[in-house]
Amino acid sequence: MVASSLKGLLKQDVPDLKRINLATRKLMLRPKLQKTYFKVMTKIWSEDEDSRRILAFLNIIKAVECSRECTSLCIKLMFMAYVKNCKFVLGSTLPHINFMRHSLLELLSMTLDETYVHAFVYIRQLAIGLRKAYSSHSKEDTRAVQNWQFVESLRLWTELVAKHAGSHQLFQSLVHPLVQIIVATVKLNPGERWIPLRFQCVEMLHTLAGVPTLSESTESAKGISMDGQKPIPLTGHALTPARRILVPSLPLLLDTFQLMNFNRRASNASKAPIDLRLLLHFSPSQRRETASLDAVISWLIDLLTEAAAIHANSVVFPEYALPMLSALKQFVHTCRVSAFTRPAKALLAKVREHSDWMQSQRRRLRSLANSDELVQFESLLSMPDESTRIPPFWTFYVNHKQIRATELANLTKCHQRDVRIILFQFWLIHDTSGCFLDCPRLKSKVNIIFLANFNTLKITYLHEMSTEWNDLMSQPQFLNLALRRKRRLAISKSHYNTDKHSTAVPFWR
Repeated sequence: MVASSLKGLLKQDVPDLKRINLATRKLMLRPKLQKTYFKVMTKIWSEDEDSRRILAFLNIIKAVECSRECTSLCIKLMFMAYVKNCKFVLGSTLPHINFMRHSLLELLSMTLDETYVHAFVYIRQLAIGLRKAYSSHSKEDTRAVQNWQFVESLRLWTELVAKHAGSHQLFQSLVHPLVQIIVATVKLNPGERWIPLRFQCVEMLHTLAGVPTLSESTESAKGISMDGQKPIPLTGHALTPARRILVPSLPLLLDTFQLMNFNRRASNASKAPIDLRLLLHFSPSQRRETASLDAVISWLIDLLTEAAAIHANSVVFPEYALPMLSALKQFVHTCRVSAFTRPAKALLAKVREHSDWMQSQRRRLRSLANSDELVQFESLLSMPDESTRIPPFWTFYVNHKQIRATELANLTKCHQRDVRIILFQFWLIHDTSGCFLDCPRLKSKVNIIFLANFNTLKITYLHEMSTEWNDLMSQPQFLNLALRRKRRLAISKSHYNTDKHSTAVPFWR
C-alpha cells in the first residue's frame, strides 16, 4: 500500500514536488523506484518553469545525499538532459542553459572521485569526435563538432576542471587534454566565418587559466586592495602564482587581426547589435553588416585584456605581452576606424605601462633563477601591503570589466526585444506532418520558440503580460505578417524533407 502511494506521487501528470521532497528518503529505500524518481526529477529540472526546476534540483540533491550509490545514474540522466537542451542557444534559452550548467556543477562537485570517472569518459568522447572530424574531412563529422551541444558540453567540463584542478590531483590531469581539445576545435575551421566559435573557445581557455573576474564580495574571495581606497573586487586563481596556468590563448586572439579586414565598408546597415555569445559562426548576411565588426572588436579587446590580466602579476609579463604590443601597435597604425582604434589604443597604453613597471620591479631581484625568490615576489604582487604600489593596470582592468558588463546587460535587453520580432515570424506554421499549429489563448502566449530539425518540433511558451502583447499586435507590420503567413500555408509538404534519417539543415538557418 505504501509502495503504491509512493509510486503514485511520481506518476502524476503534474507531480507535487513538495510532497515528493518529504517522501524522498522513503523513495530512496526502494531500489525499483529510484530510476523512476530521477527520471521524473530530471525532466522537471530540464523542461519546467523556473520555480519547479529549482525545487526538482533540491529534491535531486536530497536524494543523492540519502543514496550515494545513485550518483552515477543521476549524473548520466542530468548530463544527457543538459546536452539535449543545448541543441539551440537563444537569448531566451540562455538563462535556462546557464542554470542547468551551474546546478549540474554543484551536483558534480559533491563526489569528486566518482565525478572524475564520468568527466574522463565524456571528455574522451569529445576528443574522439574531434579526431574523427580531422581524419574523415566529411561535413557530417565536422558539424558534429561545430555545434552548440559540443561547445556547451566542453564548457561544462572546462568549468568543472577549472574549479577543482587546484585541490584535486585527478582533475589537474585533465587540464592538458581539455586545452588540446579546445585549441583543436578552433583550428578545425580557422576562417573568418567561425570567429565567434574561436572566441567561445578562448573564453574557455581563460576559464581554465583562472582569469580574474569581478566579485561583489571581497571578504570571502581573494581580492586586490589599493592604498586608502576601496578594495578592487577581483577573484580568480590566476592571482595565485602556484595555480597560474599558461594557456595558448594569445596566438588565437592575435590571428583575428589577420582574419578580418576592419577597414572594409559594410554593404548592409545593421538593424540591431549582434551578440556573439549566441553565435558560433557568421551567416553571409551578418558578415556584410557593420554590427559584426563592432561585436568582434568589442569581444576581441575584452579577451586581450583578460589575457593580459592572467599574467599581470608574473615576472614574465614583459616578454608575454610583447606579441600583443606589436599586434596592437600595427592595428592602430593600419585601421582607419576611430571607433575600433580607440579601445585598442587604451589597452596598448596600459599594457605598455604595466610592462615597464614590471621590468622596474624585477630589477630588484637578486637572481631570476631563484624560484623561491620569484614565488615570494609574485605573491607580494598578488597580496600587496601598505608599502606596495598597485599597478594602474588593475584599475584599468576593473573599469573595463564593469563597462563590459554594462554593455552585455544592455545587449541582452536589446536582444530580448528583438527576439519577439524574430519569433513572431514563426507564428502559425505547419509542422513536419503537415498539421496546422495554432496557439490557444494566443494573447497570453507571447513568444513561441520553434526548435525543429524536421524530425521533432518543440514549442515553448513564454508567458508575458497581455498588455505588452496588445502593444506588439497593434503594429501594422505584425498584422500584415500574420496574414502573409496564413496565405503561405499552401506550401507543399515535399518542400521539407521529413525522412527519419534526414540530416537537412533547419529551415531557419
